[in-house]
Amino acid sequence: MIEFEILKEVTLAINQDREKKKAEKIKEWKARANNVSEYICSLPISHSQRNQLVDKITDLLDVALDWKALEAVINESNAIMKIFDEDSEDNGEKLS
Repeated sequence: MIEFEILKEVTLAINQDREKKKAEKIKEWKARANNVSEYICSLPISHSQRNQLVDKITDLLDVALDWKALEAVINESNAIMKIFDEDSEDNGEKLS
């Protein structure tokens, strides 16, 4: 069972690193979104055109955000760890 303990520790460490990277990416994207918003507001266009432009850019940024994929990886890794824990409990052992 030592292999499972090592696997769990490695997975938890990787997930913590992924969470940090996710937080950094979110902060970076928020800063970029603020800059884009300020730029769009400075353009000599109508209010409705500005809203349409913001909507389109927001859609593009949503597609480009790789932290969504990162979050899915973290969630799947956590689900795997739950399976290991449940299996260990069935065998009378607890990994965590």
